[in-house]
Amino acid sequence: MMNVEELKATLDELNIPKRSYSINGSISSDVYIFRKVYTYWECFYIDERGNQNNAYQRFDNESDACLYFLKMLKVSIRS
Repeated sequence: MMNVEELKATLDELNIPKRSYSINGSISSDVYIFRKVYTYWECFYIDERGNQNNAYQRFDNESDACLYFLKMLKVSIRS
């Protein structure tokens, strides 16, 4: 189980640059987005042209959303 605060702490521990993601913040290009929308969470990537890619996922469970987002960012760092 993971919540947003634990997700943020884990990202800090992994030294993932804060400029590469946004958690419940603004949406800009070349950034991974994690946000709560009413009763669900969504995760996606906005490319350098401002387009949303096909990695969009929507979750009804905060923990599942956090784990997916963490995985997305880990994969992106390795690339």
